[in-house]
Amino acid sequence: MNKKGFTLIELLAVIVILAVVLLIGGSSMTAVRNALNRKMFDTKLSLVISSAKKYGESNKDLFIDTNGLASKAVYKTLAELIQSGDLETEEATTGLSPCLNPVNDSNGNKLCAAVINPVDDNVINSLRLKIYMENNRVYACIPLTNENKTILNETSCVKSSCSGDSCVYQNCEYSELNYYCVID
Repeated sequence: MNKKGFTLIELLAVIVILAVVLLIGGSSMTAVRNALNRKMFDTKLSLVISSAKKYGESNKDLFIDTNGLASKAVYKTLAELIQSGDLETEEATTGLSPCLNPVNDSNGNKLCAAVINPVDDNVINSLRLKIYMENNRVYACIPLTNENKTILNETSCVKSSCSGDSCVYQNCEYSELNYYCVID
């Protein structure tokens, strides 16, 4: 009798090898996706900082005190920057209060403008920014308050202290980020 084919042991060995290859490939794909989401979030925060600087440039009079000196800092949330039109977002979600720039989707649901953290898909509209002016230049940063750390969900780099051009970083994957500032 001429037998052609594979034995049960050979088939099981092939299935085990394929399972191991898929397991290794799947975990590396997850790591790549997570790294891309972190990079996308850091890019989004850079754009938010740029929008805050734009707001500050448009409203320089907010920083001038009664003596004509630039000494005040202005604190704005992402929601306030969206409301003022200085932060544009194409992201939208339901259930935000207050609802910023409401639109209806194809199903008639009311969607509200939002900034969404791609790492954990949370809305971060309540993130507070510090906008200030020094030497007639406007700067913006994300103060390291406990509330902001909770909103960021520890997904980004934290610059803890700086002296001159060198900085000490904590919990940091992307040390080139420089838009964090210490608590006032």
